[in-house]
Amino acid sequence: MIEKDVSNAGMAPSAPPVWADGHALDVGAIRRQFPILAREVNGHPLVYLDSANTSQKPEPVIAALDDYYRRYNANIHRGVYQIAEEATAAYEAARQKVARFVNARSVREISGMPLRISLNRREPAKSSRRISGVQRSAKISEATATGQNWP
Repeated sequence: MIEKDVSNAGMAPSAPPVWADGHALDVGAIRRQFPILAREVNGHPLVYLDSANTSQKPEPVIAALDDYYRRYNANIHRGVYQIAEEATAAYEAARQKVARFVNARSVREISGMPLRISLNRREPAKSSRRISGVQRSAKISEATATGQNWP
């Protein structure tokens, strides 16, 4: 069977992508920041579309993770020993950077807490029980179906 590339069949050529300020977007330069995208699959450059499940990491993120694991891999906000304090300081510095990047009103809007803990903390005070994963999913589904924001 002979395969034919029809990915652009019938489509007008599109203009190159640009940033909001009008400068050209260098897709190649962006791809080069992600080492995994240098791979070829079936003779073609890798295109990864499953980012809702696992996001690929650019070189600076890989370098930061490598640095963390090599120099101060410890629990944050718990330990009173040197590497735990360093890990906490790095974590808080990252939260500050993210808050500035997304223009958050407060660094407290930037949470690394797992979703379940965040949702349990938002449960009404009248209930001392914690919600289960099934209950949480049901609440999120209900809120989505009714057009409400969750939480």
